[in-house]
Amino acid sequence: MFTNFKRASVFLLMMLMLVGCWDWNELNTLAIVIGAAVDKEKPGVLEVTVQTVKTGGKPSGEQAGQTTNFINTSGKGSTVFAAARNTSVDISRRNYWPHAQVVVMGDKYAREGIISAVDFFNRDPQRRTTVYFILAEGPGKKLLSSKAKTEDLTAMELKEYIKQTERTGYGVTDTLREFNQQSESISGVSLLNKFRLKKEAPDEASQGASASTGQQPKEEAVLDGTGVFYNYKLAGYLTTLETRAVNWLRDKIKSTIISIDINKDGQDDLTLEVNKSKTNLKPIIKGGKYIMSAKVEIDGDIVEYSGKQELTELFLPKINKQIADKVAKEINNVFRVAKEELGLDIFGYADKYANQYPFLLDLNNSDWHKIFKDQVELELTVDVKVRFTGKSYKKSD
Repeated sequence: MFTNFKRASVFLLMMLMLVGCWDWNELNTLAIVIGAAVDKEKPGVLEVTVQTVKTGGKPSGEQAGQTTNFINTSGKGSTVFAAARNTSVDISRRNYWPHAQVVVMGDKYAREGIISAVDFFNRDPQRRTTVYFILAEGPGKKLLSSKAKTEDLTAMELKEYIKQTERTGYGVTDTLREFNQQSESISGVSLLNKFRLKKEAPDEASQGASASTGQQPKEEAVLDGTGVFYNYKLAGYLTTLETRAVNWLRDKIKSTIISIDINKDGQDDLTLEVNKSKTNLKPIIKGGKYIMSAKVEIDGDIVEYSGKQELTELFLPKINKQIADKVAKEINNVFRVAKEELGLDIFGYADKYANQYPFLLDLNNSDWHKIFKDQVELELTVDVKVRFTGKSYKKSD
């Protein structure tokens, strides 16, 4: 009996070892992908660029101050998968995707549709849907090669830019998973953060070094609003302020700042930091009209004031109204842009109406957008509550 127990124990141990090692990957055979870019190289040809962590020593030929902690490698092919596989031709390691943070869509590729890149990530569990898709102004690979200011890897810095939009409201924090859900909704509309490149402002030391070596100033990534996608194709753009207005109506504002000219002298002199925001939406169909009743509630603190008059409690109603009017103006403007310029429900209202009125579930994308353009109206209320914080100084005469 003891012998049988020993044999069973050895058998179970072997089975556990096999289960634990069937998908074993030696780290020294893998290229850890942190970021990627997809571009349209020419008709019928895609180019995929992968950014992998540099694990070896300092490559020969690199000078002081010019080293990076990553390697960008590109490959071309007729599909995203083929192009991605061909990125391994010039390196000795196989791409490993589970740690990818961002995937950059070049605008040329985005205008023709990014469904191939979406499918590439959705189909294989190794390529996770927690990745962030973003849009580049110009080639995606160029954005992926831009200078990182605070992070070791450009891809990681782009991800941090996205996370920071929670403090401004100027971008979206949706991962590929949320992008998928929005793209497959009744409206078929989704947003991606848009980045552009700008030349780095050089200091005296780097300016002198660039002059002596003949090098051009490096370019750095800047968040520049969002791209609007309809059925996975780039359909238009929103500015940072328009994106924030969309976030008000999508109840996505966690924090932001609002500056106003309280004394009407042509200069913003009061800044409010929003620390609480809530948007309540009520879809209504009445008399053939589709009315979206939206109430935006904002609570915030005054964090800066430079006006000539002393702030007192008497100022509160005036401050509340002026901030509410500014937010309402932003929201009404982006609602007009959505209806008249884009012709698209960029707010995700289709699903909210369908939850209340199930017959709308049978509509296709184009049917809903015709209703949105012709019949949907916005009834907006903005309620602001401002508190004073810090010291208040009397202004001298």
